[in-house]
Amino acid sequence: MIRRPPRSTLFPYTTLFRSGMKTVGQLRWERNIKTPANEDSIYRAPQRRKQVRQQLVISKALQNALPYNSKPKKKSWKYDLNDERVAIIREPKEQKVFGLMKMLKVAYQEKVNYEKNVMKERVEKHHKKMAEIEAKRANKQKQIRKVIFRTLGQLKGKKSGHKDG
Repeated sequence: MIRRPPRSTLFPYTTLFRSGMKTVGQLRWERNIKTPANEDSIYRAPQRRKQVRQQLVISKALQNALPYNSKPKKKSWKYDLNDERVAIIREPKEQKVFGLMKMLKVAYQEKVNYEKNVMKERVEKHHKKMAEIEAKRANKQKQIRKVIFRTLGQLKGKKSGHKDG
């Protein structure tokens, strides 16, 4: 006689379906009853506090080590020129000194401008001279190539003339 394997007790649903019993899920589905949600699994928008950020403080030693574009920029305070301007009244001696200083500043500025113009002229003259030298060099190379290709052409002509003749 052939023995059947014992029924598994691990899966009780097989016995339930044979006996005609329905599961809780099947009953809820048939009667359109929603499954009650667990309060922990309901989505709630996160409650966030507004973040207050403090300005980054960088030590002086580190600021000196940073490249220029990474250094913190100091905000320059702007003032209105029309606000509470104070008139400065100079004594006669102070006026003479101020006038002399102004003339010295103008003279120095003229000297700097003159030196800039002289330097510009020197640079332009140098560029012209270099361009002339380069043109002479290019012309000389052109003449040399002309001579080389002329002699090569003559040699080819002689070789081809010997083959024909």
